[in-house]
Amino acid sequence: MQPTPIARLFSGLFSGRFASHLAIAAALFACATCTTDAIDSNAATTGLTGGADAGAVADSGAPLDTGPVSPFAAEPRARIFLRDPVSDNEQLTEVTLVPPTTADGSLVSASVAVLNCLNEEGGPPMRRYGMTVGSLCHETRIVLPDDDGHYLGTTPPADWSDQGDGFAEVQMYHHVNRIHDYFKDEHGLTDLDYPLEALVNVSFNVQVGPQKGWQGFPNAAFIPKEGFAQLGLPDREHGAIVFGQYGKTDFCYDASVIYHEYTHAMIGTTRLQGSYPDQYGLDNLSGAMNEGFADYFAASMSDLPVIGSYALTFAGDQALRDLTKPRYCPDDLTTEVHADGKIIGSAMWAIRSALGPGQADAIILRALQSFTQTTNLDQAGKLILAEAESEGVELAAKIEPILVKHGIIGCVRAKEYKDFNAFTSEDQVPYSVEGQGSLGMKLPDGVPGYVQFWVDLPPKTAGIALRWRATTQGGWGGGAPAKLHVAVRRDKPVDFLLFAGGIVEADLKVQPAADPKSSTDQKLTLGGACLPKVGGRVYLMFLNTSDPAVQITHMFVDQLPDLTKADNVEICD
Repeated sequence: MQPTPIARLFSGLFSGRFASHLAIAAALFACATCTTDAIDSNAATTGLTGGADAGAVADSGAPLDTGPVSPFAAEPRARIFLRDPVSDNEQLTEVTLVPPTTADGSLVSASVAVLNCLNEEGGPPMRRYGMTVGSLCHETRIVLPDDDGHYLGTTPPADWSDQGDGFAEVQMYHHVNRIHDYFKDEHGLTDLDYPLEALVNVSFNVQVGPQKGWQGFPNAAFIPKEGFAQLGLPDREHGAIVFGQYGKTDFCYDASVIYHEYTHAMIGTTRLQGSYPDQYGLDNLSGAMNEGFADYFAASMSDLPVIGSYALTFAGDQALRDLTKPRYCPDDLTTEVHADGKIIGSAMWAIRSALGPGQADAIILRALQSFTQTTNLDQAGKLILAEAESEGVELAAKIEPILVKHGIIGCVRAKEYKDFNAFTSEDQVPYSVEGQGSLGMKLPDGVPGYVQFWVDLPPKTAGIALRWRATTQGGWGGGAPAKLHVAVRRDKPVDFLLFAGGIVEADLKVQPAADPKSSTDQKLTLGGACLPKVGGRVYLMFLNTSDPAVQITHMFVDQLPDLTKADNVEICD
C-alpha cells in the first residue's frame, strides 16, 4: 500500500467560519529580509487623504512589449502602504517602482502582471456539474501613469469598499516586484522569473443559491494553474495569486498578505503539498509548514512579526498570526494548517532573532529548496539544522535548541485529551478527521485523525469517561451528527500500519454508542485492562469509517473513582 496524498491545491490566507461564506468559492479555502530602511531608501511618507484614481482605463488586451516611447518616467514614483494601513497609521510612503514593460505604462513587469477584477460583465463563467453557476469578475487594468510619467495621483479611494480601485493595482505591483527581486537578487531563486498574474478586488457573480449577485471574496490565495479547474474556470499558464475585496477590507492593502501568497507561489506545487499517512495517523503538517514558511517570509520582508494586522482583523483576533508568540508541537496542534503554521512560523522567527534576518533567511530558504511534497516536520527541521551546520557549528548550536523546543525536530503527534470547545478555543477551529471519500480509498479500521490524544491516570483509577461532539463538515460544526470509532492503547501511541494494509494496532477498537444525554455526542468509558495497572498514560486515536470528513467541536473527560453497570464500561482484552 503506497501513501496517498490528500490534495491541497489552494493556499489561502486563512480558514475558519468565514471560509464558508461563499459556497460557490468554497474550494478556495481548502481555499531575506529587509530592515525598515531597506524598504526604500528614498521613501517619503505622506498623509493619506484619499482621492480619485488617475488615468484612463487601460485595455487589458494591449500588447505587453515595451514600446519605442515610454509614457512613464525612468524611475516612476508612487505612494503605497509599506506594511498595511494599521501598522502605517494610514500614512502612504512614496517609493520608486520597477519600470513597467508595457507600451502604455499599465502595471506589468518581468515579475508580475497585475489585473483588476471589476464587478462587471465580461468575466469567465464558472461551471460545475455541467451548468453555469456564476462568473468571475472582469479582469482588466485601469491604472496608467500621470501626465508627468509617475503614479502619484493613484491613491486609495475615499470609500475603501470600492470594488475596483486602482490603488490596489499599484500596491500589488510594488510589493510583488519587491519580494521577487529579494528572492532572486539576494538568494538566487529564479523559478518565478515570469509575469505572475496577480488579481486584485476579486469578487464572484453568483447565479445559483440563496445569495445571488456579486459577492465579495473574503480571502487571498495562491492558485496553481491546475487549481482553476476546481472552480470551473479556465486554466492559466502559471496560476495566479488572487486577492479579494470584502466590505471595506481590501486584502492587497496588506503587504504581509502579498508576501505570504507570493511565498506560496515560490514554494509551488512540488513541495509541501497534501497529507500523508505515518505511524501516528494522517500527517497534514506539510500544509502547516507551507503556511508557516509563508508567514515567516511575509513577516521577515516586512520586519514585522504579525501577519494580517489589517487584512485579518475583520475575522477576529484569533485569525492574526503573531510570530513572537511561541507555539509548540504537539501541545498546540489544532489539525488546521493556518493555526498549526504558527508553530513553524514562531520557530523560524526565533531563529531569525538568534541569527539575524539575513543569515536566517538564507539558511531557511536553502533548506526549503530541498523539500519535497512528503517532507515531514522532523525532516524539515533536520534539513534546516544541516544548512546551519554548513555555515558553522556555532550557528547549529544556536538553532538546534529552538527546533527541538518548538517540536520541529522530534515531535510525536499526540496531545493531552482535555475539555475543549472549538468556539471558545484560542484559534476557534475544531479538530478534523478526514473521511474515506477525501482519502480516496477504504481503510479496514477507518481513516485516522491528524493527532492522537492521551490521558494520564494516577494509580488505582477505576475508569475514565470520555465524551465528544462530532459533526460532518456542513457549516463549521453545523452538519449532521457523526459517529467515530476509537482505538485505545496503554502506555504508547496507537500504531497506524500503512504498509500492512492500513490497519490499526491497539488494545481496543470500538465504536462508542451515542451518549444518552445528547444525540450529537458519543461517550466512551474505559476501565479494567484498558488502563495501566499502576497508573500511567492511555492513548486514543479517532477513526472515521464514513465518507464525509468530520469535525470534533467539543471534548470532555472525567476520571472515575468507581464504576457502575450504567457506565457501559469497555474493558480491553
